[in-house]
Amino acid sequence: MKLEIDIKDRPEMLLDVLPLDEDPQNCSQPKFSLQDMSAEGEQTDIYLKLTLMENNVFRIDFKHSDVSETEQTLKAKLENLADKLINSWREGINPFEEDDEEKAISNFKPYDVRKIRIDTKTFPLRQIKDMIVDGDLDLSPDFQRNFVWEQKRQSQLIESVLLRIPLPVFYFSQDEDGTLHVVDGVQRLTSIYNFMSGKTKLSKLEYLSEVEGLYFPVKGANGEARAADKVLDEKSVRIINQTQILVNIIDSESPSQVKYDVFRRINTGGRPLNHQEIRNCIASTSVRNLLNHMSQSEEFLEATQNKVPVTRMVPEELALRFITFRRFLSSEGGLDNYSLSMEATLNQTVDDLSVSRNLDMSCYLNDFRNAMKNAAYLFGKVAFRKIDLNSAKRRGGNVLNKALFLSWSLVLADFDHDKIRKRFHPDALVEPLRKRIAEDSHYSSSISNGTNDKINIKRAYETAQDIVRQVLNLNKTL
Repeated sequence: MKLEIDIKDRPEMLLDVLPLDEDPQNCSQPKFSLQDMSAEGEQTDIYLKLTLMENNVFRIDFKHSDVSETEQTLKAKLENLADKLINSWREGINPFEEDDEEKAISNFKPYDVRKIRIDTKTFPLRQIKDMIVDGDLDLSPDFQRNFVWEQKRQSQLIESVLLRIPLPVFYFSQDEDGTLHVVDGVQRLTSIYNFMSGKTKLSKLEYLSEVEGLYFPVKGANGEARAADKVLDEKSVRIINQTQILVNIIDSESPSQVKYDVFRRINTGGRPLNHQEIRNCIASTSVRNLLNHMSQSEEFLEATQNKVPVTRMVPEELALRFITFRRFLSSEGGLDNYSLSMEATLNQTVDDLSVSRNLDMSCYLNDFRNAMKNAAYLFGKVAFRKIDLNSAKRRGGNVLNKALFLSWSLVLADFDHDKIRKRFHPDALVEPLRKRIAEDSHYSSSISNGTNDKINIKRAYETAQDIVRQVLNLNKTL
């Protein structure tokens, strides 16, 4: 993890953010340093020493005289850094182990802009509601489940419609079968749909006090019938039904690479989509279902101690990494087939699986479940965690390490679980892994820094294989 800081005579330096504690997640006030790591192998200057306080802001314990940032600018940057750290830990992921996400953007190859196909259409809100009911418009992407507007904000949106204030443009994506998915505007459309379905009432309005507390009238079994004095008048209902919204639709024939870039650029919500959430929008239904089954399987939840929250689709990304590199291992060239950035590679996997017609994806689910069962048995509560002596005693105190997850899930997928249980005792690999991390600096580095680099992925995988061969005396014939 890096932070851009202005240094005298060396403006806009990218400083490495390094934890000074062995396990900052488990410290009440974790400490960090910001230093220049560009001169590999040399002693580097520390420009800032920080303490993360209980209110999730940084206290500056030391500031180098060469730091030229204004106090206000520095405070804003540190607050943003604190947010990133806290959010990563909440997701159960160590924020210091991966390459910067922005690296992925630079790996997009130039494409012909003429291939971008985006059509602009208008829809009345009544039609939008019918499309949602009929399944023609997907209003509930998995990544949005836990992000719902409060009642006041929903009501004020409806008030805007009644006041005939134009709504901002919406963005949809179209599948090959014609199904539309909301890219930008999920919360607005959810608010409108909930109101037009009779699920919510108007409250805390700014101007239209005469409709305060009223519902949209609904008919039939799908909605609750309400007394006439509890619903909007016919004129207001007509205004809502006939209100036109402007929608830009990304055509299904647009190249997938273009889609990823468009998604990344146009998302204007309060919480921009991350890479996996974008992939979820683009993936076919079968791919989304597969990743959901893998990430919500009992085996995965047990192996990860249910410590990886469903927000931001982190579990789905872990499952996708497994599929991606499982495919590499089963093809000629193995892990050498990994040549792009991690994000570009995962994008390609989603594209390949989405257009596949005859691929039996259940094999990935079965292999994944088997790997998770083996990991839970052989590592117990510290599965996929960097283990030192203390953390091994705490039994799972560290956050999940993506590099360990990928390498060990790939290796352990090859062994029959029942035979593993018969031949070895629980937690059989805890001490061997702890010892290898402590004694092998190259291995420790490969799972700690630049974990998405090919050489580090290969080293992590090959080391896991070596531990299995040496400690358990196993090969794929077990």
